Amino acid sequence: MLTSKNLQKGLVIVLLVAMAVTFVSAAEDSRRRPDGDRGSRGGDRRGFDRSAMEERMLSMMQERLGVSDEEWTVVKPRLKEVMTQSWAASGRGGMMRGMFGRGRGREPQKPDADASEVEKAVFELQQTLEKDAPSSTEIKAKLTALRGAKEKAKQDLVKAQQKLREVLSLKQEAQLVMMGMLD
Repeated sequence: MLTSKNLQKGLVIVLLVAMAVTFVSAAEDSRRRPDGDRGSRGGDRRGFDRSAMEERMLSMMQERLGVSDEEWTVVKPRLKEVMTQSWAASGRGGMMRGMFGRGRGREPQKPDADASEVEKAVFELQQTLEKDAPSSTEIKAKLTALRGAKEKAKQDLVKAQQKLREVLSLKQEAQLVMMGMLD
């Protein structure tokens, strides 16, 4: 019997498989290009292509929601905005950098121009923490800035989610709640 729990588990498995395929593809690509060139795929220095993974997820969601191509022209940009704001609000990119550090002998990787304010604030805090003797005042200021960026990102996410809800049927909204895209 297909229950919402089974559906959620299935979706999580599909997303994990999609991510694994992306990582394997990125690893193979980076082996072919030892100079670290991104090529035209738009990936980061390690070959991870967030936009390609995002497009695969969006395509899967279009099918799952049963949205026609015509409707998709309205839903897709709003759903993409929710995904972007969700990524920004979580600070995932910055958190990964904070958890795993920069690696031995490597300089901290400065966030790209399109990085979220949260990622930029995480980078700033990381740089402060890596100083030999950062002052409590410096740390507190960077921590306050990070918390402020996270709060603003959460507010932006709520607005993006509301804008998306405006164009969804109740069934589609329920599916996106189960997928974790909406609250």
